[in-house]
Amino acid sequence: MSNHNLKRFSDGHVHTKLCLHASGEMDEYVQSAIDKGLHEIIFLEHMEEGIDAPYRSWLTEEDFDLFFYEIDRLKETYSTQITIQAGVELGYNPACPDKILKRLTARKWDKIGLSYHFFAIAGEQHINLLSRMKDNHDRARQIGIDIILKKYFTDIIKAVEIIPADTLCHLDAPLRHLQETDISGQYMDLSLELLRAVKAKGMNVEINTSGFKYRNDPFPSRNILQAAKEINLNYVLGSDAHAPKDVGRYFQEAENFLTKI
Repeated sequence: MSNHNLKRFSDGHVHTKLCLHASGEMDEYVQSAIDKGLHEIIFLEHMEEGIDAPYRSWLTEEDFDLFFYEIDRLKETYSTQITIQAGVELGYNPACPDKILKRLTARKWDKIGLSYHFFAIAGEQHINLLSRMKDNHDRARQIGIDIILKKYFTDIIKAVEIIPADTLCHLDAPLRHLQETDISGQYMDLSLELLRAVKAKGMNVEINTSGFKYRNDPFPSRNILQAAKEINLNYVLGSDAHAPKDVGRYFQEAENFLTKI
């Protein structure tokens, strides 16, 4: 895969402790990016709507007020050293697209990343599809991996059509901690449909380098990236850092990986 459109010195997916499952100060993330020679860092923080979960892993509107305040401060502090942008990782919830759009359009974002973290079960709390917690895994297996993945792909294809996002985040990361999960076969057909929707919308596909930590490959996997190459999709790098040390992680591995696609 050609790297002609890859922004090698930009980390397009970085979190903060405001999401309640990351550590470190925002200044530390910026300094880490500078130390690693990056020219740009994009804070892409979690927004969820209508989710019933045992614990919150996203920002409230008050949190986002603080988030933007800090972004403005950082832009001023580091203006001569690095470009800093404010983004959102929107977790799609098919039960309330109108509420999502209302919140999303109330602010001006430098980047909107689209993801899908929570699976709804009638009368029960949502399952976090990317969680490493055993309870989530047990409940997912009880429902059935096929059922969950079919709904995931169906919903995220619809989300691409209606959400004004510019990047699709970690396409095949759901159920990443369930070793029996295999997004191939019928899911490749759905992945191709999703990639075509992304192409039609003019969006990018994120090469989420956190995958190297979990499976020695990025998210999405080689077969999906091969399909993306065939329809000439653009892509961007994101570390999905939840600690300052992880900013820009595995970027060189990702570049090497992409040259072999």
